[in-house]
Amino acid sequence: MKIRFLVLVILTFLVLCSSNGLPTKPGTGSIGFNKRIESPVSAFTGTFSYSVPIATVTSGSISLPVSIDYHSAGNKVGDKYTP
Repeated sequence: MKIRFLVLVILTFLVLCSSNGLPTKPGTGSIGFNKRIESPVSAFTGTFSYSVPIATVTSGSISLPVSIDYHSAGNKVGDKYTP
């Protein structure tokens, strides 16, 4: 009986020690990026995204579109600076 209890305690201890329950924090550079992803474009929230194509620069076989993008969430006064 003592051996079974000891084995049970050891197995429980090993399971608890092997699990890492703490989530990792995102880096500081992804704060602004996640803000745009986490606010989906919808009529309910009132946010929208708009893209205006200006031109297409072509050099040989490479084509590069030039456009202006707008997202209605914008920058707020209390936002943290992200490079």
